[in-house]
Order: sequence, then C-alpha cells, then structure tokens
Amino acid sequence: MGSRAGTRTGTGTMLVAAAVVTVAMPLAPTAAANSDGSTDYIYDLNNSGIGGPTDQLMALGSVACTGKQNGVDRSTSVSEISKSSSLQPADAAFLYDSATIFLCP
Repeated sequence: MGSRAGTRTGTGTMLVAAAVVTVAMPLAPTAAANSDGSTDYIYDLNNSGIGGPTDQLMALGSVACTGKQNGVDRSTSVSEISKSSSLQPADAAFLYDSATIFLCP
C-alpha cells in the first residue's frame, strides 16, 4: 500500500506540471507579439487621451528614443515633439515619458 501512495503522489505532481505548462503556453505568443513595447506604448497614450494615427505616434516615440540615445535632454526633446506635432507641451511630455518606458532600448 505504501508504494501505491507514492505512485499517486508522483502522478498528481505530473498532472499539476502538465496543467501549468498547458496554461502557460497560450500566454507565450502574447508576450512575443508585443516584445517591442509598441502595443503598451499606444495603449498608454490612448488611455491618457493622446490619440492619432499609430504610425505618427510611433514616429514621435522614435524622436524621443533617438534624442535620449543621443544625449538630448528631456525638455529639448519634449519641445521638439510638441513643435513637430499638434500636442500641447504636457501631452508631449507624457508621450516622451511613455516612449522612454515602452519603446527605447
């Protein structure tokens, strides 16, 4: 009887491990689809009331990242983003911060 209980425990462990793998597998493609952060970036902007064509928002995010990588200070980049778009300075600052969080390497 003692060996039977050991077998049941082993099988139970296998079933739990299989269930974890089954649950985790559908999540993997979701993470891979947003590995560049663009979905989170656009969601963050839209959630704060900043909208527009995705390609233009991505281009403005690219300006933020390029500036940051080249050592341009935040206020200069925010000013450039505001002047090159219809965004108010506060929205340009939010876009800059969101880009540096989600898009910049």
